[in-house]
Amino acid sequence: MKSIAGLFISLHSGSIAAKAQAVTLLTALFSPVAYLTEVAYSWGQNNIIYINFVLGAIVVDHIVGTTYHIFYKRDFSVKKNLGGLMLKTFIVVASAYLVEGLDFLSPTTGVLKEYISASLRFAVFLYPAGSAAGNMYVVTGGKIPPKFIVDKITKFREDGKFDK
Repeated sequence: MKSIAGLFISLHSGSIAAKAQAVTLLTALFSPVAYLTEVAYSWGQNNIIYINFVLGAIVVDHIVGTTYHIFYKRDFSVKKNLGGLMLKTFIVVASAYLVEGLDFLSPTTGVLKEYISASLRFAVFLYPAGSAAGNMYVVTGGKIPPKFIVDKITKFREDGKFDK
């Protein structure tokens, strides 16, 4: 089996059979990558607002969380801070991927599917946003967000409901 570089060289200097073989192998190698990139790009274009809110929540959570750990807990560490940011970002991306996969693979349609999809998307958003809200509550001395909002977020995380 030739290397990728060898296949590209065959395209330019090989015989017709070598060129045909190189084109076939390179197409087989890169087509799945191109397809997955196109699917991800298309999903991203269709969900740009959702992506912006989730990534924005991560940024807000990181800034407020950093403030909280520097000035309130006084346990700030650059290593823990960046590790936490990377972990939270990975978890949100992985969760969003699984939620969208579940939504895509679900054979049902209708109100129940929409409810489940919206609830799961909201839960993915609430992971960084809820953390930011809790830190903001401490940093502002309980002024923003109000305690009932923090309690509702906590309750939703527990049971998926916004009731009393």
